[in-house]
Amino acid sequence: MKNDSFIKFLRDRKDMTLIIGAKCKDGVVLIADKRVVEGTDIAITEKINLLPLGIVVAGAGIGEIIDKFNERIPYVLEDRKRLNYEAMKKDDPEIDINTVPYYFRGYEFLEDCEGLLFQLKERYKLPIQILVASGNLSLANLNYLDGESFLTSKRRTYITIGTGSPYANLLLKKL
Repeated sequence: MKNDSFIKFLRDRKDMTLIIGAKCKDGVVLIADKRVVEGTDIAITEKINLLPLGIVVAGAGIGEIIDKFNERIPYVLEDRKRLNYEAMKKDDPEIDINTVPYYFRGYEFLEDCEGLLFQLKERYKLPIQILVASGNLSLANLNYLDGESFLTSKRRTYITIGTGSPYANLLLKKL
């Protein structure tokens, strides 16, 4: 009987987001619900976005802020590549920008994501959670960011975000 009431509670919630990420042997898996509540309207949208270089981003919180994060990440990557190009050009003036890597160290990618999310959080003052992962940058890690501070990012084997995460965590801990 308890399970029936719990399932009814979950079914009746219209504003719940649940995103689950897991680090696997060959990369990262993200799954998410697709329901978005905007006032009294309910829409269906993808909450997982594939960005350039195999970067995967999923977010819980205000959709417009998550969209801004996704829109700006490619520019952050290009800025990083340009900085690396300028640094490498000092040693090799003939270097082709197309051969310059975006990142020399994995933590630089995470720092760029943290910095962007922190800027958005400071500007909009609204809660947001992001799962970001990438395999193509030799960064097959699952990173959790919440924009509160640079110290809250975490690399985990699995993580859940969104208002539905407490429910998913109950099940995942049993598994």
